[in-house]
Amino acid sequence: MIKVIGHRGYSEKYKENTITAFTEAFKAGADYVKTDVQLTSCGKVILHHGYVVKGMSIPIIKATYEEILLFDRDIPLLENLLSLLAKEFPDKGVYLELKDRAVVNKTLEIVKKYDAFGRVVFGSFDLCVIEEVKRIEPEAKVSLLLGTVFPFEDVLPLAVKKKIDFLHPCWEQRAYKPQSLLTERDVLLCKERGIDIVLWHEERVEVLKDIIQLPVWGICTNDVSLLVKILE
Repeated sequence: MIKVIGHRGYSEKYKENTITAFTEAFKAGADYVKTDVQLTSCGKVILHHGYVVKGMSIPIIKATYEEILLFDRDIPLLENLLSLLAKEFPDKGVYLELKDRAVVNKTLEIVKKYDAFGRVVFGSFDLCVIEEVKRIEPEAKVSLLLGTVFPFEDVLPLAVKKKIDFLHPCWEQRAYKPQSLLTERDVLLCKERGIDIVLWHEERVEVLKDIIQLPVWGICTNDVSLLVKILE
């Protein structure tokens, strides 16, 4: 069964990357939520997509969590999300996009603290981040995000060599019909090498109806209820 992955939570209806958005995504049927992790100057790991919080003049990595909360009180810590999983959604998972190399060590420490490695996928566009995760935690599940459209047969040798578990094409804006950019053969070729596919966040009904026919591991979406309904 294809995993429903709430992109930044249930971000179609709720403020993205907030505890409310994550909670509502799980309640609506998401198997995982995908979120972004970044390190503050005081060593906190927060969940936020952009490198700068709206209204601030400095990047997150140079700001304290207390300073960040003055501009957006809804930005949670990674610990808040893992605590939510442990207490209320023990059968759900989290897909963490590590936004830079600085956040790797602290993120792994927190996931270990919550004994959550079995329910966490670590993803990044930066191969060096993936390599660092694997160096520290060889059994961690990792995902390489792809912004550029590559033939899968060209990417596969690298993915196998680096022991990557998932390839995640982020191709929602790479074509009018992004489903035309990959085929069932592509997906099966990856699966034969032990690599699963996670697809971009998608909310267009016609595209969703096409991509659910592919043997992919998961699909990201802002509209969790929509994808759940289509999969029924």
